Amino acid sequence: MIKQYIFKVIPQDKNERINFNMGSIMHGRMIESLPEQIAQQLHNTSARPYSQAIYVKDDIGYWQINALTLEMNNYLEQLAKQWNDNVIYLRQRDKKYHIQLHNISNGYSYQDFSRCFFTIAQPQRYLHIKFITPTSFKSNGEYQMFPNINLILASLCRRWNALSDSIVFEDEAAYKDICKSTFIHGYHLSSRRFGLEKIKITGFSGDIDIFIKGPEMTVRWLNMLFAYGQFCGIGIKTALGMGNVKVWAKNREDNNTSVTALIK
Repeated sequence: MIKQYIFKVIPQDKNERINFNMGSIMHGRMIESLPEQIAQQLHNTSARPYSQAIYVKDDIGYWQINALTLEMNNYLEQLAKQWNDNVIYLRQRDKKYHIQLHNISNGYSYQDFSRCFFTIAQPQRYLHIKFITPTSFKSNGEYQMFPNINLILASLCRRWNALSDSIVFEDEAAYKDICKSTFIHGYHLSSRRFGLEKIKITGFSGDIDIFIKGPEMTVRWLNMLFAYGQFCGIGIKTALGMGNVKVWAKNREDNNTSVTALIK
């Protein structure tokens, strides 16, 4: 099950400001709200069945939590009912916040999600990706703060393969082909530091434009993976608030460069 929950977060203190660095704190609040046994299971799993992030749009704070399995979605459904139109206390900030359910996406099985992209009439070769919260990668033990197609696709494939109960992407030769078929042809990025409890990780946020060449099946695979990125996030620490993205299909024939959301 793939499903997204978005809450408005309204500080009770009028001088308080929401920012993406609250992601780690909000993650802790979510885990504390789960049964202890479930929280321990999530702590021990290598592939987290969720991602979450907090961000600001038009001066309003939003908390986005994405379920990536049916079991996790069942827990989030209960938490959404529990939190909606209630006040939560964040002890790390010693502040109270009003939580209001803003939007719930459609829910998709992995089979239905993939079918959507393998049966749409016109797969999109031009994509626009907005990195909403700081994004970074780790390669050979070092943090990588620049967008790299191989690292982006490796992140998406790894999460999909770990959590999908439908088709998976295990062909190494085919994976190399899709990396060679995907290009960054435009960007507008800036560096951002994401704060955790004891460290700060330097990443990037902003926009990149992607062009996909190659056969139609390659384009369909990549459309699916990038759309999945809106739920699983891209890069490291997506459970703590990093790597939150939005993806659009970009219409190159329109002089205004209009964009249409792949998943609404």
